[in-house]
Amino acid sequence: MEIVMPDTYFFPSKAISRFKKRAKLIHRETGKTHNEALEEIARGFGLPNWHHLTLHADASRHCELAFANDLIVAYDLKEAENVDTALFTENLYLFGLCRKPLIARFRDGDEDKWEPESETEYERMADEYRLFVRTGGTAPEKLEDAVELVQSSSFFPPEVFWWKGTLYEGLGAHPVLPQQPIPEHLMSAFGAPARGEKLISPQVSASKGTGVNGNVADSYSYCIHCERAYPEGAYRQKLSWQLCPYADCDGDTVIDNWGWRRIRKENPGYPEVPELGVQYPMHGPNYVAPKNPKQKTKRKSK
Repeated sequence: MEIVMPDTYFFPSKAISRFKKRAKLIHRETGKTHNEALEEIARGFGLPNWHHLTLHADASRHCELAFANDLIVAYDLKEAENVDTALFTENLYLFGLCRKPLIARFRDGDEDKWEPESETEYERMADEYRLFVRTGGTAPEKLEDAVELVQSSSFFPPEVFWWKGTLYEGLGAHPVLPQQPIPEHLMSAFGAPARGEKLISPQVSASKGTGVNGNVADSYSYCIHCERAYPEGAYRQKLSWQLCPYADCDGDTVIDNWGWRRIRKENPGYPEVPELGVQYPMHGPNYVAPKNPKQKTKRKSK
């Protein structure tokens, strides 16, 4: 349960069944009737009785259905005044589903590398938004239809909206993708990230595919700082930095990143598929210096 706004309590759809199981346990331990136990649970949330709790739970359930199947828009307090209420209706219960993604968005978008905002500040920023759900009619089935409806919601476009449970950044309709689970072999090779960092897994495992040119080597990147290879797309997130995925390296995947194919071209003895965690010197024992492009010589005039 989460108190999303004053006098507004969000209860997930499974909460009622859990509360009833808890009431049975209270009945066995204290001898109170099942109804008395339910009333006690409701008062524990600051509600006058069980009936009020079920009203909040019912409103929360309808909110969950709208979130999963319909269109939600988020506006800051000032711009929310211009939302077309014939198309969208404000729903405070939506904060139970949307508040954490908003907080995460502010946290991930903090560009101050040295003095990031506090978690309390991110929460305050999220609470300065108002959430609206589409009013009546049939939910848009296509993303372009959802974007068109969002455009009609207000003169000012929202920074984010949710369509069928997916968060999108503005009218460009770029989905904010969830964090991919980290395969165990990558976590073992890279090491656990430090506090305040998180390891981002590549979308596709390099061991199961090839690069853009059909070359397995194109599926791997190479850090010139620690001289180790890693699957293309893996990195360690620290504030707005994208660091080498190896926990003991402070290389940058933007400026210290070379393609593995380039390293192999200059070191033909290296394997096509590099072993994770193994150091491959840039100038290995079989290093072949790249040839300079041929320069045209000017003919001497007689």
